[in-house]
Amino acid sequence: EPYDTSDDNKYLAIAADGIKNLPDNAESDYLKSVTMLRLNKREQAEQYLAESFMKDYKMMAYANNDLDLMPNPESAEDSDYKVIYGAMRLWKATMDTISAGNDKHAYTWYKKSLEELNKGKTANIELAKEHMYRCFNLDNRYFTILGVAIRNDDAIRKKKDIVATLKEFRKNYSSAE
Repeated sequence: EPYDTSDDNKYLAIAADGIKNLPDNAESDYLKSVTMLRLNKREQAEQYLAESFMKDYKMMAYANNDLDLMPNPESAEDSDYKVIYGAMRLWKATMDTISAGNDKHAYTWYKKSLEELNKGKTANIELAKEHMYRCFNLDNRYFTILGVAIRNDDAIRKKKDIVATLKEFRKNYSSAE
């Protein structure tokens, strides 16, 4: 039997009103993101999801596979859109600010590794690997973050050679542990 959508707008209005009363935490921001996407408010959905990432990095892993953060599959214009793409861009921009000039911040080394890999054929793969391992050693959550980024960061996911290299970094680091 097909899904009855007649009450969807009523329940969405209730959800939109209800999210105003949620506590300020990662899970609430995540729920707000899903609600905003369903209300077709992409920018707000991305912002809330990025905020959930900042409050708790494990939210990235959840978002990585959450079909609720995908657009309506029947909408052709949304076919390649995922809230997590925009949220990853916002998260990186925030991390750029937070970590600026701080060699003790894992994101600094994460970013240096990606910058080296983006040099293409002139990239020093060993240096990029060293940077990424330093990142992992400073904050082991970046091991998961990198996995999410490989799939959802526009600056990475469309570059097959970089994706392959990063997957190799993760595999080698994991087996060395």
